[in-house]
Amino acid sequence: MSACGVLLLLIFQIQILTGTIHAQQRENDDFLSFFDNGEYRKALEIIRGKIKEEYGKRVAEKRVPSDFISFKRVEEGINLNDLFRKRREKGFFIEDNNTLYTLHLYAGRCYYNLTEYDRSLNHYYQALRFKPLEFQKDDRIFYEISQTYKKLNLDVNYIRTLETAYTLNPERYEYSLELGNALYRSTEKKKAIYHLERYVRARGDDIGDPAIFLKIGNLNEDIGRYLETVKYYKRYLEKKPDDGYIHFALGYLAFKRTGNFPLAIASFDKSLESLPENDILRRSKANEYKADIYLKERDFERATNLYRETITYQERILADIDKKKKEILQIRDQIRKLKSSLIKEQDFNKFTEYQYRSDERGKMELENREKNYEFSKLNAGKVRWNLAESYERMGKLQRAIDYYRESISFNYNANKAREKIIKLRLKIKRGY
Repeated sequence: MSACGVLLLLIFQIQILTGTIHAQQRENDDFLSFFDNGEYRKALEIIRGKIKEEYGKRVAEKRVPSDFISFKRVEEGINLNDLFRKRREKGFFIEDNNTLYTLHLYAGRCYYNLTEYDRSLNHYYQALRFKPLEFQKDDRIFYEISQTYKKLNLDVNYIRTLETAYTLNPERYEYSLELGNALYRSTEKKKAIYHLERYVRARGDDIGDPAIFLKIGNLNEDIGRYLETVKYYKRYLEKKPDDGYIHFALGYLAFKRTGNFPLAIASFDKSLESLPENDILRRSKANEYKADIYLKERDFERATNLYRETITYQERILADIDKKKKEILQIRDQIRKLKSSLIKEQDFNKFTEYQYRSDERGKMELENREKNYEFSKLNAGKVRWNLAESYERMGKLQRAIDYYRESISFNYNANKAREKIIKLRLKIKRGY
């Protein structure tokens, strides 16, 4: 045979060998193509077969430890979660076997996507029996386990495994963001602050959602760190300058908690620019708090103007309450007539209208109760008392008497108000 013929034969043999190798690789990796295409049941069918085959080899090659958990028992639903948690007491890690690790890992992923979360967890933990943990590499599997617990609403396990993922790879700052959000409504406020601040420091200005600043501020407020709350509210408002609700919250914080009156005034002013016109409660309170500040600073002219503005909001609510009361009386009268018609004339064609009117009355009465509750938070009596005091300090005694009387009508400091009225009348009578 010529040299050229030998070369061709050699190339042909190499092609056959290469094709065989590629075919074997495709056979080994075919579950991956199904998994990538979202065909999880097909992928599982192949994975299960391969796992059985691998465990069959293990039986033929070596004596299986007495505490070894076979594939069959895994599939029967044995709970590996407790076993994994006790891995320090009993040798959890068996051996470094990448094939079994990969097969159990993808079985866990398939079951997760098929919403069979208990089976998913069993395979995830079984995968960990065949691989020593590697720093900055195996955090992913614990993150996936945490998401499985999250689907099961097992918050403690969700947070615990998410913390393990973070411990294995602290450079993944997304773990801190998720941990901070997960801990936000828990009792572990400081830990939530730590993780959210850590994420903010890592990302700088590129934090995505500025609500993170708001969460950190709220958490600091929960534990009494008011200056930190102010700092993070300000950072939030740099990104969301038109959020009137947070301007109001910052003003309240500066007024009630930190005593920063200039910041409180500025924040309340901005809140009044941005709050909806129908948000009577916050608009009234913003003016009331500003008036309280000016009263403390003995700027009685500004205080009286703002207290009067507050009263106009209160009167709007009272007008709405009175209007709703009249509407309720009218609908009650209609219901009474419909009921009479149903009982006396047995005109059951009106039953649907009777039901509708009854439901409508219930809704209106609920709305009015809510408005009365809203009005109760506006401190109508206190506002009038403070307004009376301001007028008294300004020497406008008759105006002061008028508002002391109004504070009595709202049952606020009624006895003191009567004493004030008597004294002010004497002053007016004496002329000094």
